[in-house]
Amino acid sequence: MAGKQIVGFLAAAVVSFVSMALPVHGAQLDADIPPEVQEINGIPYVSGGIGEDEVKAMRSMTTRFNVRLGFYDAKGGAALSDVAVTVEDASGKRRLRVVTAGPLLYMKLPPGAYILRAQFRGESQSRQVTVGRNAINYLFRLRINELEDGWVYCESRCPRRAR
Repeated sequence: MAGKQIVGFLAAAVVSFVSMALPVHGAQLDADIPPEVQEINGIPYVSGGIGEDEVKAMRSMTTRFNVRLGFYDAKGGAALSDVAVTVEDASGKRRLRVVTAGPLLYMKLPPGAYILRAQFRGESQSRQVTVGRNAINYLFRLRINELEDGWVYCESRCPRRAR
């Protein structure tokens, strides 16, 4: 009987310890805290925007950045993440290359002409921009492989599509 009490006590102690630790861990992931601003080659940037709270946090930072990009599926409008973005200056020198952590990417580029290139699952789009006094807001609408909708898996005697 004493063994069962010790096991029960240990189980209760573990549950109490875990439940006390969770709020502390969860506080670090507070949705009101905007994503961390990073810097490459002297260019500050931030990426995120997954979920309503993170979108609000990102939007609260817009005035700090002069180039604000969004990435969405061209067909359905779904937000895209893991988009490879390259920024080249007028001489063709790569100034920045990042993979987005959500559908939003904000950057602070020095004044000048740039080519912004977004790549997602083989689809690539480019946009020439000139950074000056006014902020640039641009949405990349990238096509996702539409052939996936027509794929059929069958083990034998697959039906043929009419041509």
